[in-house]
Amino acid sequence: MNNTLDELLYGIGQELKPSLLKGIIALKNGEEYVQISTYDGLKNSLRDDQKGITFLLNNRLNDIINQNSFFSREINVDDFREQFWWVLSELRQKEVNLFIKPLYKPLINNLEEIGVIIFISLNNLTVEINDILDREYMLINEASYNLYKKYEKNNIIRVFINSMVKMLKQDHPKIYEHSLRTSDLTTLIAQTLHLKTDEVEKLRNASIIHDFGKVFLSKSDQSYNQDLKSIENQIYYSHTDKLFELFKNNPYMKEVLNISYKHHEKPNKKGYYGLGEEDLGILDNILIISNVFDNLFHKENDTKTVKQVLEKMELMADRREIDKDIFQNSKEVISSFYGGFLHFSPTTSIGVSKNIHIQDPVKKEEMHKAEIINSLGNLIIINFEKNPEFSLGRNLIFMCDVGGLIEKFNAKIISKTKNDYTLLIWVKEKNKNKTLKIYWNEEASLHKLPIEFKSLENINLEKNFDQKILIRKLGGEELVFQSEEEIITGEKRIINFEYKGERILIPGIIKSKIHETSNIIYFFEYLEMKDKDLSKVYRAIFKKQVELKLKV
Repeated sequence: MNNTLDELLYGIGQELKPSLLKGIIALKNGEEYVQISTYDGLKNSLRDDQKGITFLLNNRLNDIINQNSFFSREINVDDFREQFWWVLSELRQKEVNLFIKPLYKPLINNLEEIGVIIFISLNNLTVEINDILDREYMLINEASYNLYKKYEKNNIIRVFINSMVKMLKQDHPKIYEHSLRTSDLTTLIAQTLHLKTDEVEKLRNASIIHDFGKVFLSKSDQSYNQDLKSIENQIYYSHTDKLFELFKNNPYMKEVLNISYKHHEKPNKKGYYGLGEEDLGILDNILIISNVFDNLFHKENDTKTVKQVLEKMELMADRREIDKDIFQNSKEVISSFYGGFLHFSPTTSIGVSKNIHIQDPVKKEEMHKAEIINSLGNLIIINFEKNPEFSLGRNLIFMCDVGGLIEKFNAKIISKTKNDYTLLIWVKEKNKNKTLKIYWNEEASLHKLPIEFKSLENINLEKNFDQKILIRKLGGEELVFQSEEEIITGEKRIINFEYKGERILIPGIIKSKIHETSNIIYFFEYLEMKDKDLSKVYRAIFKKQVELKLKV
């Protein structure tokens, strides 16, 4: 489990099962709440896929909480389904009990709210919940407050970096795109190497800003070249000096800067500052490797395949220009990320902490029990009950309970430490996209689809605008959106939105719809798309997964 709050919430779930359906702890961020821990009583497990989702409490709930210090009563699910749709969508009951209690900063006279704890149950558990909270409240409060302080600091850094990124996007689009791709890759590699969330967050931020110093160079000096001999390239590498000058007086950026300015160093001490492997930590080396790969793979007028770039980096590793051990652990991740396999997450359905079984495809009579301890995309980190001592690169069969059915998936070991193994999970090509989905909750625009069009980019979106919508779930083959307006089933539309600097256009058809109290929920199936357009959808889902994980 990821933190003390997860452990506490899971423990409460064990005390209150089977009546407890859902348990949520969320931190306050302005008027919003950020979901940081979720217990799913339907599966008796923690839900990692809902971490980072934001929501509001309406005025009526707030008024009752302020008067009574908590809210507890039976509710009609349909009355709250729109407000808490991602929580209530799985419930089949018409009426449930809702309990909400605020969390406050500890040891101060004036109550200052830092979050809420929410329980949804079959029966009224007010007495039982209050008894448990009387016993565990200080632990929950302290753990919440520690996360709250960390969140405040991370939020300050995030706001600062985002403002810099907006400037970069407008004035230096190539540096902007490279920075985002590098950030995606470093985050993914860090997850496969079992790094802590704090370290992943630092590395992600360091990756985003690592080339900001280039904005002080002329356009001709911004091109990548590994040769350090010429005067021109000395000028190019000086962008790390500029980066240091830019952020050195910002106390919040000290740890981030300490990683980012080393991105042109080499373990053999032949980098810009002459630092060696004793000076470079794991975060430094992940950024160095990701930066080198992206620069080589996207080098202008030099088209190379992923395999060719990795072969070149193998030689660099032999010359100790990049860390060999980390590179070996990163190769499979890089190939998978750019090869389009990271679009499936069985853990979305089964939940972190879920018990699974691993089967040896050769010795099929051998079944090994394990537990999922973390996940990202179709990468999962598991802990074996008894270490079977599988070797790196070994192919296995991953078996789990998904919706009451035992499903089998192919898996490959791409990293391991003691009892913890990182597995790459994949499904057959024809079924791969069907399992891809993520909670979205972002606005988009809906446009009419012309009868004839050559490419999505050539469609006049303004002329064909229909209405604004809210995307609830985004998937690999379909999405779910809500609207107040009626659309005929079978009509074709284009959904248009921007996410993390990338414009995404999805053509599709309305397959079905469900009427709610004041909205209509539409199920939108994608029409055939070019690979480059569909890959934008995949990248958006991956980035959203990362965003949700790193919000807390």
